[in-house]
Amino acid sequence: MVTRRHALGLLGASALLPLVRVRRALASEESDRRFVFILCYGGWDPMYVFASSEEHAHLHHPQESWLDAGATLPHVTSPMRPATSQFLDTWGHLGCIVNGLEVPSITHEQCRKLILTGSRDGRVDDWGAILGGNSVGFDLPSVVVSGPAYGSKYTSSQLRLGPEGQLAHLVSGEALQQMDLPSDGLTEASTDDVQAWLAARRAAYTDSAGHGTAAFTDSLARAQTQIERLQSLPDDVDLAVEGDGWVYVWQKAEPALELMQRGLTRAASIVHLGEWNANWDTHSSIESQSGHFEFLANDLGSIFQSMEDRGLWETTTVVVLSEMGRAPQLNALGGKDHWTFTSAMLFGAGIEGGQVVGGFDENWIGTPVDGRILSTKDLGATLLSLGGLDPAEHLPTGTPITQVMSA
Repeated sequence: MVTRRHALGLLGASALLPLVRVRRALASEESDRRFVFILCYGGWDPMYVFASSEEHAHLHHPQESWLDAGATLPHVTSPMRPATSQFLDTWGHLGCIVNGLEVPSITHEQCRKLILTGSRDGRVDDWGAILGGNSVGFDLPSVVVSGPAYGSKYTSSQLRLGPEGQLAHLVSGEALQQMDLPSDGLTEASTDDVQAWLAARRAAYTDSAGHGTAAFTDSLARAQTQIERLQSLPDDVDLAVEGDGWVYVWQKAEPALELMQRGLTRAASIVHLGEWNANWDTHSSIESQSGHFEFLANDLGSIFQSMEDRGLWETTTVVVLSEMGRAPQLNALGGKDHWTFTSAMLFGAGIEGGQVVGGFDENWIGTPVDGRILSTKDLGATLLSLGGLDPAEHLPTGTPITQVMSA
């Protein structure tokens, strides 16, 4: 009888073949840069932290708020958001705020896709998938802790950890024991079928460079080695989020940071749902944005401290964004509806810290930077450049925001 571990190895190796094909080597230090993406789902209001509307009397702006231009990272401050200001004063030297970023839609699904991929196309990859899919040496190139993910060309570089560490159970084979239906793994006949399939693939294989059987054999050997390394994870790395009931975002981030510290993962994505998971979509009671930003600041502060303790700041860029902004005027419910201009924050490796790039005009429209309104493609081109990739290969119409990047 084939062991559960052996069966998983056979299937895992075959599944990983697309992942381990020889990729273009990246000849720069950026090729080793890690990325953490935190998506604040629902649409935050930049007026509460990132950009002031005080000078525009016809626009709604948060009560008891003012622009602190002399802060470590200039931002809108308020007695209602002390944790936010403390976070930006503590970590602002590593961070840059990008204002006036256009997301040309007002639906959540389209805006999420635009902010994470630069496109409305259904067959696209998000920034983490592209960065992970064009890297070498990472066994788990791009992991999704929570929230949306988009994969097409680089689907094989992405996987979800699962809210209870299901990845570890899959790698160890314990997932078979947790199924509703009993299973003893693959039968000997099934194993023969897998081997026959691999043999057929080996015979017919030609990679993108025109290499045949030898390239397939090398890919299979690397995949099997990768599976063996991953099978050691359950005894070495806890991929589950600890705690019963409420779990903070910083707790969800810990497994991903552990994988990054060990050199297993290049990109990780996490969703942030605001105060007590109430969602940032404040069509009523706009002042609840203060509570959302306070929760975000506390989570980011814990994540950043963990990164410092793990020695990750030299090699890691953190991207904090929301798929849309909020309108400049209140609606009849005392909230704000969707808006096509937003802000983003970038921290860490490769970022010129302590600065704000871009802005909003008197109508809360993004102001030009280098003669253009900043787009989600420009944001993506910036991130790919930070990761050592040529943006033109992935986003022909995107232009890196050079002011964001350190020399």
